[in-house]
Amino acid sequence: MRSYLMLTPALAVVVLLFGGGLVLAVVQSVGFLPVVGEPGFTLAAYRAIFTDPAFYRSLLLTTWIALASTALSTVLAVMGALALRPRFRTKRFFTFLFQLNLPIPHLVGAVGILFLFSQSGFLARLAYLAGFIQTPAQFPALVYDRYGLGIILEYVWKTTCFTGIILLANLQSLGDDYENAARTLGARRWQRLRYVT
Repeated sequence: MRSYLMLTPALAVVVLLFGGGLVLAVVQSVGFLPVVGEPGFTLAAYRAIFTDPAFYRSLLLTTWIALASTALSTVLAVMGALALRPRFRTKRFFTFLFQLNLPIPHLVGAVGILFLFSQSGFLARLAYLAGFIQTPAQFPALVYDRYGLGIILEYVWKTTCFTGIILLANLQSLGDDYENAARTLGARRWQRLRYVT
């Protein structure tokens, strides 16, 4: 019980700042803003949102971006962590490369994706100079497209390494004993990955 009491000051700050902000946002969203002369409650803002077709398009795009970037980055992170798990001579170097983008903010990553993948970006000009396309405008629209591919690229680039480092630390903490036992008992590589790892 005493350990919970010791957490009270830190939890109070979190609950007051986060909980207070959340309650204030909900109260303001239903129209209660006495500071600016709106003392009554109304659901007009919610009605306006839920009757606007643009809201549902935005919700669908947001869901697509979240699911696609999460799935891609998770698959790539698992592959990267599994590739970096065994011991090899240049493991430190490749682990360093794997975590190189961790301190880079999302905004810098977004600008980098824009400079690399837009139709006037570096890769479009490189493809033009190599003769793969006649003009840089023929480069596939990966940024400013209706499917959010540029956003997905940035999220995958940023979160793959973060998730991969966490998975790698977890895999290394497990050790090789369980996998060696499964291998001895006749488990194939896929079975070891699925049931043991």
